[in-house]
Amino acid sequence: DEQLAQSELRMLQNQINPHFLFNTLNMIYKLALSENADNAAEMIERTSRLLRYGLDKQNRLSDLQSELVSVANYMEIQQKRLGERVQFKLEVQEGIPNIAIPGMILQPLVENSLLHGLKNKGYRGEVVITAKKEGNAIEILIRDSGSGFTDGRKDIIDEMLLHYDKKQAKL
Repeated sequence: DEQLAQSELRMLQNQINPHFLFNTLNMIYKLALSENADNAAEMIERTSRLLRYGLDKQNRLSDLQSELVSVANYMEIQQKRLGERVQFKLEVQEGIPNIAIPGMILQPLVENSLLHGLKNKGYRGEVVITAKKEGNAIEILIRDSGSGFTDGRKDIIDEMLLHYDKKQAKL
């Protein structure tokens, strides 16, 4: 009974924490607006949207348009943080179908480009996300202007992609 009570308390705390966080961000957002701090208000709003999406969609299916909006919020936050050191581009083919995709799949890949792909870049890196229809498939590419993979690292990525394709085929 004690373990069950502890488990229920942890579940309740996990529900309260995001709720408290969003209320706090909303209060800070309104405060920033009242003080005419429009840039700060915009970043708070984007951060709130990104966090909410992450909590709602982590380990769940989402749709392509929602995922692109979320990653655009992430890129705008990073753009403000990094300034001229990195340029972000989001290129989405017009009329692309809004397919179901895993939630929170693009943001970690963009973050990986920042942390690893552009790590040794020095100045003026670039991260580009392209989404387009290729035949019967939707192709989403994330590329950066970094130095790329070593052959051994590329083999690991290729194996991960193959495993993901096989997993998707079973769904």
